[in-house]
Amino acid sequence: MHNYLITVFKKGKCSILPVLFLILLSIIASLLFSYDFANSGNGNGNGNGNGSETAVHTGSVFLTAAGAAFGGFLGVVAFFLLRFYIEWVRSKPAHVRTYLFGNSLNQGQEDETEGELLHHHGRRVTDQNELNELDAKNPLWEWTKEPVGRNSGAAVVYGPYATDFTEPGLYSAAFIIRGIGFTKPSEITKDVILLELDVNKSISKYTTFEDKLAAYAAQYKIARRFVRVSEIAVGGWQSFELKFYSDGQGLWEYRVFAYDGLYNKADNIGRFGSEVRILLDKVIINKVRQFSLPWP
Repeated sequence: MHNYLITVFKKGKCSILPVLFLILLSIIASLLFSYDFANSGNGNGNGNGNGSETAVHTGSVFLTAAGAAFGGFLGVVAFFLLRFYIEWVRSKPAHVRTYLFGNSLNQGQEDETEGELLHHHGRRVTDQNELNELDAKNPLWEWTKEPVGRNSGAAVVYGPYATDFTEPGLYSAAFIIRGIGFTKPSEITKDVILLELDVNKSISKYTTFEDKLAAYAAQYKIARRFVRVSEIAVGGWQSFELKFYSDGQGLWEYRVFAYDGLYNKADNIGRFGSEVRILLDKVIINKVRQFSLPWP
């Protein structure tokens, strides 16, 4: 939370300083008023030995006012901190769905079905010893040029053609990917693109063809991100996030394309030899909720 507060202040979203300044001014004004009130009520002593009593009374009124002002200040600060904490909790991403690239339903067979991620080429990694070495908790999908699945296509992974978003809003898709055997980032001379990630939406539409009504799927590429070799050569699992807006309509896909020489793409992966590996773990879908400050 400390880092989040720093981010909020740095981005200039926070206007709490003027609020605190006004609170401080109100405390000073209340103290001055209480002091002036005490003096005006008791400053005209009659000289009959009541000077000490007047001084005591003046100090008592001042301390009472000071205590009340300080207590009010703490109450206001506590209120704003509570509101800030509530908004911070509410602004945390809401998990929508996690899709495994190496899911058990679609393993590259010819009858892969919608509902989970599907595959056009690659292989499933299931050996537990290998998964342990890769620090993976689930079966993985590894990029290869070997065609698999129910039909040919350019994407390594596509689908699941799901209606994941029931309401309009800002969402994110985080692709968890790992590269093995690539050149060290410090030794890379040309930072080529290895992967293309995208979020795709399809909506059923209709047209007339030969005096008949025909249905077709209109495709909309909502978000796209390119992964360069320097990003994947650092080692370990990396998260590549795409943020996008959903209008709550259509069937959605989370796709991975490889620059491996297939389907008119440059063979950038091949530049690093035949021993390199690209492993896909999962894609995590979250709803991004905006942070609202509890003050003007």
